[in-house]
Amino acid sequence: MVASLTPYPSLTKTPRHFHSLLHLYLFVSPPPPPNNDGFVRADQIDLKSLDEQLERHLTRVWTMEKNKNNHPPTATKRQEWEIDPSKLIVKSALARGTYGTVHRGVYDGVDVAVQDAHTSNKTSQASA
Repeated sequence: MVASLTPYPSLTKTPRHFHSLLHLYLFVSPPPPPNNDGFVRADQIDLKSLDEQLERHLTRVWTMEKNKNNHPPTATKRQEWEIDPSKLIVKSALARGTYGTVHRGVYDGVDVAVQDAHTSNKTSQASA
């Protein structure tokens, strides 16, 4: 079955998308019913429908890539209280508690304590 996919021009243009296209065929398309031997007959596969699905998928992927390249991510201005994460080095854990773990760390050459808050407690307290 996979060998029959190679003649499509869209696949020969972008071989890196072949895996996702195969995934689309295997997991999105309803599989044809197997015969008693567990094999699928090639004449039971609707290639026209498969081709349409592949083209829709490729169009969506190419559009997403094009939009991603046209709109570079904008740098957000850092607030006064925010730190530069590239200057922070998190070291060993000092203590663990209900709300998170406190680590030893270094920020911009200064020894600091870094609290890694547990996100599960944040969400449970926010809903309470």
